[in-house]
Amino acid sequence: MIYYECYITNMPGSCDASTAGERGLRAARGAAVAVFAYRDAKGRPAAWPVTPYVHGGSVVVTSTLAFIRKAIHVRADGRVALLAAGAHMNGKATVSASSSGDAFIERILPQEIEKYPPTREIVSAPCSRALFWWYYGRVFITFRPVDTILRPGSDAATLLWIDDRGFPSILPIEAPDRREASFALRSLLEPLPAFGRPVSASILLHAQPTPRDLRQLLLRGDLDVDGRFHVRSSVGSLENRAATSGVGEVIRQLSYHRAALRARRTIRDWPAPENGGLA
Repeated sequence: MIYYECYITNMPGSCDASTAGERGLRAARGAAVAVFAYRDAKGRPAAWPVTPYVHGGSVVVTSTLAFIRKAIHVRADGRVALLAAGAHMNGKATVSASSSGDAFIERILPQEIEKYPPTREIVSAPCSRALFWWYYGRVFITFRPVDTILRPGSDAATLLWIDDRGFPSILPIEAPDRREASFALRSLLEPLPAFGRPVSASILLHAQPTPRDLRQLLLRGDLDVDGRFHVRSSVGSLENRAATSGVGEVIRQLSYHRAALRARRTIRDWPAPENGGLA
């Protein structure tokens, strides 16, 4: 059984787009962490945990200039999905960018401080914008949520696939045994999708033992007709990372600077936020 909060149909008395959108916005506004899904360069479903924001009538997902890969994918195919606070929503996203950091400060920063308290330490540091310019500079993925349905349960483990309209879909599942190369999947509430044929799918696992320690693992593979997932590759890790020394932290910051400098060249011709749905 699928637990619908609101699903857009043409049937009389069904929820209209504005109702679905508002319910999606409320869910995104209340969630500190959500699962954001998109299509990668090969058309496969991919997802990462994000902090969702709301600006105007749109959901906003941001990335610092050091991490713009998902924005590059969304620019190529704007069909996205978000699972936030038990609400699943789709939308067609636009992507914009601002290297200066002004758009992030004016439109998103207060929400980020509320949802991710360690941000306050960054912005209160002396010469913060000069030292962490790669953090203030942002790419923005913006969409108006439609097809908002309830998919409650923990999002620590989710199954991802592409639906028959080409949108990614996200379903909470029981965490699988990561030591196995293939395993049977178990959904938390609604049945697993029945495709009648093997399909490309992914599984996102994430954990956050502390606010500063976000771990994420994406398993790519195939889902067979019997609901068994076969792992083909993986990205990320859920393992405990060793504490970073002072020298290690400097090296990490330098890597962010280098990545952000490359990103500046990539986003040079991308629309500004006011032209990309973040006015």
